[in-house]
Amino acid sequence: MLMMTRMTLLDFHVDGDHILKPGEDLLAARVVPVESMRILKFVADDESTQHKAFNYMFDNKVGLALRGYSDSETCHPTWNAFRKSVSRAGLTVAMMKLTLCCNLVFM
Repeated sequence: MLMMTRMTLLDFHVDGDHILKPGEDLLAARVVPVESMRILKFVADDESTQHKAFNYMFDNKVGLALRGYSDSETCHPTWNAFRKSVSRAGLTVAMMKLTLCCNLVFM
């Protein structure tokens, strides 16, 4: 992450005074400008282990208290259905050859 974005997980950490605790007045929350809020976005498969890890990172009590959210990758089930239909139709080799042809045209 440091090599790609020049940021670490500490750049997304939420300080304790920015966290609104249960029972506190909403007007007592310290609000920072949106421009200074860095939000970490993750896109993962629909596996529960990855989302559990992301929720741990975003948890402010037992986790790392990072600001962010995770999103499910929606193309994965569609790609699996497409690949299964191509395989059942016996067109896997033809699809591989056409993929090579399409990619070689642009080189």
